[in-house]
Amino acid sequence: MDMERDHRHHFSLLNMGHLLTHYLVLIFPTVALFLVKPWQMSYPQLLKLGSFGALMYGVGVLPSGWLADRLGRAKVMAIFFFGSALACVMAGVSQSPFSLMVSTGFIGLFSAIYHPVGLSIIYGLSKKSGRLLAINGVYGNFGLAIAAVCSSFFATQFGWRWAFIIPGVVCFIIGLFYLKGFKAYTNSNSLGKQNMPEPEPVNMKAIFSCILVIAACGGLAFNSLTTGLPKILSVEDTLKAYSLVQIGGIATTVLFVASLAQLVVGELLHRFQAEKLLFTIVAIQAITFGIMAVFQVSLVVLGISVFFIMAQLPINDFIIGKHAHDKWRSLFYALKYTLSLGSATAAYWLLASTYNPVSHFKVLFGLLFFFTVASVMAGLSMVLIKEKSFNQAVSTVN
Repeated sequence: MDMERDHRHHFSLLNMGHLLTHYLVLIFPTVALFLVKPWQMSYPQLLKLGSFGALMYGVGVLPSGWLADRLGRAKVMAIFFFGSALACVMAGVSQSPFSLMVSTGFIGLFSAIYHPVGLSIIYGLSKKSGRLLAINGVYGNFGLAIAAVCSSFFATQFGWRWAFIIPGVVCFIIGLFYLKGFKAYTNSNSLGKQNMPEPEPVNMKAIFSCILVIAACGGLAFNSLTTGLPKILSVEDTLKAYSLVQIGGIATTVLFVASLAQLVVGELLHRFQAEKLLFTIVAIQAITFGIMAVFQVSLVVLGISVFFIMAQLPINDFIIGKHAHDKWRSLFYALKYTLSLGSATAAYWLLASTYNPVSHFKVLFGLLFFFTVASVMAGLSMVLIKEKSFNQAVSTVN
């Protein structure tokens, strides 16, 4: 990778930040399984309690992007590390459902900083931005993957409070490393702009409209599966005898293997048209959701679905980076992630509302099928827009 030394250090810490942001927002869905008996609340009730954190995870994105474009991206990233650490400790010492709800809200609010700010920085660190976004995406998915099993382990061994406190301490330590190189990272943000290609000439309004549709629908599918995966696995007949820690381990394996899809896509982005890749991937997602809505859910089909959901993530970000000017890149990422992360709130309510002790999550998969079909249509529109722009460019040259 054609990256300077400061760029490499910055990239490493940004990767850890991506791991943490996804890990932190998924602590609660696992901890909720351990709070059912002591707090005498049902799992759906606890999920609705945790939906406040998911709401703040979406609400905080847009102001984070706006602040980053004005105060400086490195400064706002430092706020991410230390704010998230404090919020996790607050959650760990919560004494009531209300205080835990407020604390998870702060976790969501500070975690919302990462995507619009971190991805804007990463896009400018190398000319091979697709590869970097893919590698960074794997770290984020690794955070998704280990959240369930680590939270289950900490809650089982030390109590549910430590499932929040331990990652909070880790976040604080990484924040100290970030402060150590803060001046160099601030300079690297400016130096990195030389690696950014000029935005491609295309109908930006049409492209971003399609991206926003895919972000909303794809975000709902992503958040529903990643948030509900431990519960989805625990109610399947073949896994009912497994402990919560074992279920968390299986969820970790599924998410980790699926995250490798981003490495493949990162290379493909520099060989094939991004819009066509996106269309193909969301079409496969729709097929898997249709199968799970009609037939009994199998680990194979579920794994394929998660695999292609993960594969989609770097493509969305690559397309935005390719078409958005650096001056507004954080804001464009913020708009996209406001919808994709904001859908986490809807995912919590969907999981709580559609679960049935008999049919389990059939209704959920049926709804996700229809939302994914909307993504397919938006993806097809992007391909047609791209081809139209190309034909117009060729006509102009001729």
